[in-house]
Amino acid sequence: MKVIKKINNNVALCLDGNQRELIAFGKGIGFKPIPYELTDLSVIERTYYGISPEYQGLLKEIPKEIFDVSGMLVDLAANSIDADFNRNLVITLADHINFAIDRYKKNIHIKPPYVGNLAYLHEAEYKVATQAVACINQRFGVHLPKEEAAAIALHLINAENSVAPKADFLDASTMISDVIGLIEKRENITIDRSGFNASRFITHMEYLLARIRNNETLENNNDKLFNNLKQEYRETYLCAEDVRTYLQQKTGKNLGSEEMSYLMLHIERFCSREQA
Repeated sequence: MKVIKKINNNVALCLDGNQRELIAFGKGIGFKPIPYELTDLSVIERTYYGISPEYQGLLKEIPKEIFDVSGMLVDLAANSIDADFNRNLVITLADHINFAIDRYKKNIHIKPPYVGNLAYLHEAEYKVATQAVACINQRFGVHLPKEEAAAIALHLINAENSVAPKADFLDASTMISDVIGLIEKRENITIDRSGFNASRFITHMEYLLARIRNNETLENNNDKLFNNLKQEYRETYLCAEDVRTYLQQKTGKNLGSEEMSYLMLHIERFCSREQA
């Protein structure tokens, strides 16, 4: 195996014997001068083929132990669910787990939608997601609520189809592009629309538009969180208000405080990484 690009000291882009690219996890494999031939394959812990380049940057940001759990959960899903999963699932799921733990540590709690419907309509995915929440709580000493299983189940369902649910009654791509343009203007930044940060935000917006279409917006039962976020992230709140006004004009629906809280968290996370 040839190591051709360092991602960090323990993760690298490699070529196998058939010259196929893969991501390899292994202690110290990115430490030596690159490129080099890795002869001791016993140091390799996990390998992933077909990871899209725009997702590879997250390998630097997310702790290895979270990737370990994500990989284990993807294996569990593959063995429990009769479906082919997008190969990027291990990274998008790790990113979600990392974000969920971060929100928990900051005492930010948002109830995901679709809990009842998911448990009934996607029993296999929801069962794996429930096991995932229990595993995450035990491994990282946190107490994510059982409702978090709905969000993880959505990741599994989404990865089966490789795309997020579309709000087909709207020109969703145009609306999302307009929303990103609003964020760029207010935050005075230029967003790489082909990068992972944009891809993740676009996925959130696709789910949001799908909820609007199905009249399944999040319940407005956490005004305290919304008010706290308004005070802590004032500029982000004003940006989210611009987005709310735009969406109201386009869809005739108004985002409640719960949807706004979630939108603000995504905008704050999105912009902080674009500006980094």
